[in-house]
Formats: sequence, structure tokens, C-alpha cells
Amino acid sequence: MKRAGDLPTDLPDAWPTLKKHGKTFAWAAHLMPRRDADRLAQLYGICRRLDDLADLDGGSDATGRLLGLRAQPWRSSSADPIARELATMVADMSVNPVPMQQLLDGLISDLDHQIIADEPSLIRYAYLVAGTVGLMVCDVLDVEAPTARKAAVNLGIAMQLTNIARDVHEDAVAGRKYVPASWWDAAPEDIVNPAPDMQRTGAIAVLRLLDLADGYYDRASCGFAFLPMSSRIGLAVAARVYRGIGAELRRRGGAFHQGRVYVPRWRKAVLTVAAVGTLAIPAKPAVDLHPHPEDLDLLPPASKVVISGRY
Repeated sequence: MKRAGDLPTDLPDAWPTLKKHGKTFAWAAHLMPRRDADRLAQLYGICRRLDDLADLDGGSDATGRLLGLRAQPWRSSSADPIARELATMVADMSVNPVPMQQLLDGLISDLDHQIIADEPSLIRYAYLVAGTVGLMVCDVLDVEAPTARKAAVNLGIAMQLTNIARDVHEDAVAGRKYVPASWWDAAPEDIVNPAPDMQRTGAIAVLRLLDLADGYYDRASCGFAFLPMSSRIGLAVAARVYRGIGAELRRRGGAFHQGRVYVPRWRKAVLTVAAVGTLAIPAKPAVDLHPHPEDLDLLPPASKVVISGRY
């Protein structure tokens, strides 16, 4: 992989988007060198715009645009400004287009949302919409170590599971449900105004999601040792603070219907100190993906030898 240079000047400033929608990552980015922080902000910004197309716009126009981005080569001369930005990121920031294409696959699947049947399907979805982003983070930070890339996928999956646990009620209002049906057989309309028994069964499912996420956070921890020290602290803090969302939800007993969970600023400060402290502890060398071999088939060809198996 070629070394990436400075942030290309023809890309839009993504910091306002990061500060508005990615508060955890914005917090952590201030602990990183400006070059790395700018690159991560840019990656976050384009992923956010794609996600907004799927989540907020919807309809045939959004579907057509996402399908077009997935099907057509990204060129600097493309009519779609997102395609032009993607072309720049691939050419100048070393982003592998395959994970980005897989991210688009995940977002397109959300346009015609189907209930997730079981745990393997949940992990498959989490890989598509978040594990892929972990691989792209490695690209923009010039991280090639196999264990680090493997850990980045695990961290992306962990964060997505945290998102799902936090947003159960919000997703239900939008007519969506990502908790596997095999865990919790409830329709979105039943979750919006849950009866007492629905609150109890939903809380159990949310706590199960958090347990699953914790396993992925643990398996991601070894990857920080392979990052440049200049960026290691920022990403470790982001992971620790994001995991703190789950901790706050646990304090509620998994009560998904009591409003969205936030990590207060003072707790972010505590978690930041804790994250820096954990970096002094040697990480375990082995890290695995979810034990469902069919999920490994999703990975880009160049990453299969990196992600699968045990080190």
C-alpha cells in the first residue's frame, strides 16, 4: 500500500459533521495528530452522508443513487459529488474500494429492511455497515499489520452492536428492528409503546447485545499496539468511551424505552484516563472474529488471509 500524503485539498471539510453527529469520535480525535484526525473526520463524513441517504432520504431517489454508487466506477469526473470524493479517497488516501462497496451493500439492504433472523445474520450486517469502516480506518492511517486489521473489524462490529442496543426504541419508531428475531420476537410497532412484558423481554435482549459487543471489544484490544503511538491513544479512547455507552445502558438494566443513552462529559474524562492506562497493559496476541465461518466469505479477497484464522 502506498503511503498516503496530506489530506487532498479538493475534499470538503468534514469536521462540522463529525462534531455534530460523532461526538465520541470528535472527542477522541482531539487526542490525535491533525493529519490523522483530518483523515478520520473525512472518512466519517462520507460514511455519514451515505448513511443519511439510506436512513433519512429513503425513497427511489436515494435507492437509485446508492445503487449507482455501488455499480459505477468512481472517477474524478463523475456527476455525483460523492463518487468524486470516493475517487479522491481511493487515489490519494489509499482507501481500498472493496470495503466501501460492502458498506454500500449494507446500506442498500437497509432501504428494504428485513427483520434480522439470528445472531449470524446480525454479525453479517454489523460487518457490512461497520466492520468495513474499521478496515478503511486502517487504510487512511497506513496500518497494514494483520492483527491490527483483524482487530479493527472486531472494533467496528462491537461499536455497531452498541449502536443497535442504544437505538432499539429509535429504530422501532422508524419501523426497523435489528435485534435478532431468534432472541426477541417483537415487531417494531410493539416496541414503540412497549407493554410491561415487552419491556422485560426487550431489556434481556439489549443486555445480550451488550454482552456480545463486549466480546468484540475484548478481541479488538490487541490491535492498538500496532498503531502509531500518535494515533493509538485517540482510537483507544474512542473505543473505551463508546463501550461506555453500553455501560450506561447496563446501569438502566437494559431499559430501551427510557430515552437515548449518552455518556456525560465527566464520565468521558474518566474513561479517557482509563483508556490511556490500559495501553500500558500488554494485549493478548490472539484475536478472533465471530465463530460463524460463513461471515468470513464477506471479507475482501486481500483481507481473507488477514482476518480469518488465529494468530
